[in-house]
Amino acid sequence: MPSRFNLKSVYRLLFRKQQVEQELDEEVRFHVERQMEEYVRAGMSLREARRRAMLELGGAEQVKERVREVRWTTMMETIWQDVRYGVRTLRKNPGFTAVAVLTLALGIGANTAIFSVVYGVLLSSLPYPDAEQLVLIWSSHPHRGILRFAVDAADFEDWRARSTTFDEIAIWGTTNGTLSGGDEPQRIRVSRVSPGFFRTLGVSPILGRGFREEENRGGKAEVTVLSYALWQRRYGGDPNILGKEIILDDDVFTVVGVLPQDFDPLSSDVELYRPYGNAPTYGGRGSYNVGSIARLKQGVSLERAQAELDSITKSIAEEYPVLKANVGALVEPLHEVAVGSIRPALLTLLGAVGFVLLIACFNVAGLMLARSAAREKEIGIRLALGAGRARVIRQLMTESL
Repeated sequence: MPSRFNLKSVYRLLFRKQQVEQELDEEVRFHVERQMEEYVRAGMSLREARRRAMLELGGAEQVKERVREVRWTTMMETIWQDVRYGVRTLRKNPGFTAVAVLTLALGIGANTAIFSVVYGVLLSSLPYPDAEQLVLIWSSHPHRGILRFAVDAADFEDWRARSTTFDEIAIWGTTNGTLSGGDEPQRIRVSRVSPGFFRTLGVSPILGRGFREEENRGGKAEVTVLSYALWQRRYGGDPNILGKEIILDDDVFTVVGVLPQDFDPLSSDVELYRPYGNAPTYGGRGSYNVGSIARLKQGVSLERAQAELDSITKSIAEEYPVLKANVGALVEPLHEVAVGSIRPALLTLLGAVGFVLLIACFNVAGLMLARSAAREKEIGIRLALGAGRARVIRQLMTESL
């Protein structure tokens, strides 16, 4: 029964508003007349009795306004009325409206643009699966004050064989190459990578496969993986590209895979990948010319991985005291390396544009106060007609919003 009564009340408030208002008028009139009768019986004139009854009631319109305010539908109606009235008021003052909107637009626009950059660079993760597990590994020589430099490929082989804290570990090196065999030779960026490079980054080719361990050893057939951009530009997105031969620096390579379009290489502009073991530039131990990336196992902390690498590099230094004396390794999160150098500048810029927005808000607030002072007569009339202070404040807040 109560739920039916509530639904009926909501229906009447929404669709029988005129009837509800008429009933409210009759109820207020009834209370006024009852009070007038009591005053008349007490000896007052009809005019005086009416005046006293209205004073005691607090004004018919004020009473009806208080009754309306307790209805949730009335609250929605008054908010909608405030919005419409605010729009009409602002339309009558185009100069004020234009200045206020432009001031806020500049402040909000600048903040939105800078925050979009900050979010994309600092807050969002890198475009790799479980990117928080990716770390870069550097060679380090603290005794010489050199904390980060390229990795020795021979050290990488020892790290991969002895470490237990990484799911995958890989190396890469980038150089230029000349791709021929088409209409004209083309100079491109080439990356030599270890077989686990793509697995470490969590990427799978959209065509074919990555590199196998046996393809990383000298004497084996040369194979290559193409970037999506090179596949589209040079070979027209040929779906039968797998198994075809291409010529790079006068060597013949067989295409075994094509990478996804959204793959983000660690080195910019790389368009072709080949196994690093076939590259003649990688010499014996002591050649520091590759980068190293690894994926931590689930639950393994950065500190634990660092401690393990410290132990491994110490063992390597004991085995090769001349080449590896005081040479260690440094493990750093990939995200920190990627954004660490620009973080202070971006945060400073974000703070600056935030201050600009604050100034814009103060300017608009000043304009609103000046405009409110010019509307004292209007507000006074509204109060005299029965509008409550909360009602007037709500109207002004709605205009501000």
